[in-house]
Amino acid sequence: CLMLGLRGKSVLIVLMMVATIITLALGLVNYVAQQISIKLGKEFAIQHSQRYKAEMGVALEHDLRLTQQLAKNHSIIAWMQNEQDTQLKQQVMPILANYLSVINSDSWFVAPQSSQNFYYNNKSNLYADGHVVKKLEADQPLDAWFFHTINSVAPFNLNIDFDPAINETKLWINMPVEHEGRRIGVVGAGFDFATFINRYVSSRQAGFRAMVLSRGGAILAKDGEMRTTFNLHTSPPDSWLTLWHLLDDAEEQKRLEGVFDQVTKANKSAVSFELALEGKTYIAAAVYIPQLEWIAVSLVDESLSISEQSILWISFALIVLVLLIALTVFLLIDRQLLLPIKRLSVVTQRIASGDYAARLDGDKQPHDELGELINSVNLMAEKVDLAHQNSQERYRWLTENMHDVIWVMNEQARFLYVSPSVTRLRGFTPEEVMQQRLEEVVCPSSLPLVIDAFNEGTAAAKRGEQVLPQTLELEQPCKDGSSVWTEAISQVVKSEQGELRIIGVTRDISERRKGEETMRKLAHYDSLTGCVNRYWLNSLLRKAMSEATHTGVLGALLYLDLDNFKPLNDAYGHDAGDAMLVEVAKRLRGVTRTTDTVARMGGDEFVVLLPKLAVDLAESRDRAYQIALKIAAVLSEPYQLTQVEHQASASVGVVLFGADVFLSASDMIRRADSAMYKAKQQQRGSVVVWSQDL
Repeated sequence: CLMLGLRGKSVLIVLMMVATIITLALGLVNYVAQQISIKLGKEFAIQHSQRYKAEMGVALEHDLRLTQQLAKNHSIIAWMQNEQDTQLKQQVMPILANYLSVINSDSWFVAPQSSQNFYYNNKSNLYADGHVVKKLEADQPLDAWFFHTINSVAPFNLNIDFDPAINETKLWINMPVEHEGRRIGVVGAGFDFATFINRYVSSRQAGFRAMVLSRGGAILAKDGEMRTTFNLHTSPPDSWLTLWHLLDDAEEQKRLEGVFDQVTKANKSAVSFELALEGKTYIAAAVYIPQLEWIAVSLVDESLSISEQSILWISFALIVLVLLIALTVFLLIDRQLLLPIKRLSVVTQRIASGDYAARLDGDKQPHDELGELINSVNLMAEKVDLAHQNSQERYRWLTENMHDVIWVMNEQARFLYVSPSVTRLRGFTPEEVMQQRLEEVVCPSSLPLVIDAFNEGTAAAKRGEQVLPQTLELEQPCKDGSSVWTEAISQVVKSEQGELRIIGVTRDISERRKGEETMRKLAHYDSLTGCVNRYWLNSLLRKAMSEATHTGVLGALLYLDLDNFKPLNDAYGHDAGDAMLVEVAKRLRGVTRTTDTVARMGGDEFVVLLPKLAVDLAESRDRAYQIALKIAAVLSEPYQLTQVEHQASASVGVVLFGADVFLSASDMIRRADSAMYKAKQQQRGSVVVWSQDL
């Protein structure tokens, strides 16, 4: 195998793959064929038994309804009461002929109770004159059906009997005729039993059998053989031919009796099971026919539902299919893998020999790992080729396809090259940027920083010192009038001619700065109200106190707590409370100066920092007090919330700070808090200025 080329190895791998697939597939075909055989056999047996039950039920129900109507016919009732009246008889015969034309069965009979005469005719019209066929006798077993029907309380009676008077075995519908609550005779219809049952048990399909059983397992009919006669009802059970005599395993009788009992009691549509019968295994289905108390069984030979020949043909077709697939796979491998690798080998040899223009046609290559390899080889060749060109051409392909902007500037601060990605960054074309002066490239706020870095780098390079790369964050103007924050990394180098060049890469950092700004806000501001949080307040307060110490201009700190806030939370939930806190913050910002700071300490407590009030203590106290009163007034106005209008107020504590106060920020906040509690004790909504007696 090691001596084979790629093509030989591919053939060997494909052959091994084919052998493995065929072995697995043949086993799978055999298993699937068995499962399909069982499933198809079960479905066929169930459908056959259900179809026969449905057909038989429709036929019987149709004739039962018509026979019920016949038994209620006034002419029939009148004739049975006066059988000798020939005129009534002449009226009845056309009715019976019409009845015979619409029923599914093939004959009718009439038997008055008074005379016990038996009248009969069939569709062959053998008894057209309507004479008495025979006399029914109570001591004759063949006539027991008549007396049973007359004496029973059932609405009708079904029986199967051989009648020697007409030399036929029939399935009879016996319908009593009643007059004034008394049964005066019987009318009915007869199905030819052989024709009726042969629709089920007669089949020429190979591997299929059917039989009809009594509830006790006696075989009434099987394989076209009729066994049902009146002897079934009169002979001893041990003389019957039962299904149990045909079973291969005598122990199966109990299981089958349980299946038949289940079908009979539950009157299920069909139950499937396996049956070992006369040396063969069948997939069977049983259905109960309650009108006749029959159990119809359909059997499919498990071994013949899908023949061995069919399996062989399927296996042969599968082998041919696998070979075709293998051939296709090899051709695909040869076309998509081996040939491109061969061409790749030729090109790399040409490049190695110095032909740097050699390329593979990338458009005709697959879009996969091999295609990526070909593209990489082409890129490698491109880079090798670019190495023989000038520095600007060498990096053109790379710079034109980067998101970052690559640029080159001379020592006069004029651009020599700008990559096309500058258009995505600032909206200007590279040609437009190359015409711009330095003050047009950066915003005024960033220009001093750029000039200092430019002068420092070029001066160090001229002195022969090592110049390290510089990184600057700059704001640059865009063509649409907006601006973008960028990060510029630059390096001062000398060209081959000894000229100074500044090369750099600029990238967009707007999203990064937005993230930093978001983090700063999260660290310094309350997320609900947008007010300064208590931690940032400490820093701002320390700064304000320091400025007051140096300038002598006093400031004040207002500590306020909302009155009647908790009942709102308790009654309407935290959503209503949050909405009110947002409104409080909005009102505080509306009545304070732009130089003032509104902070939320937590819960319903806020602090207002008032820097630079006045130099005079009394004047500062008065200004702070007036602002506190204004705040208390605006916060006492009604709050129109989504769920309710709420009334609240605020108690305000005031403390001054200045040059003669040497306290920490925490101490100052505690003094304001103490004054606020004094205000809350005096009267809610009032203002108290801190003094030593507090």
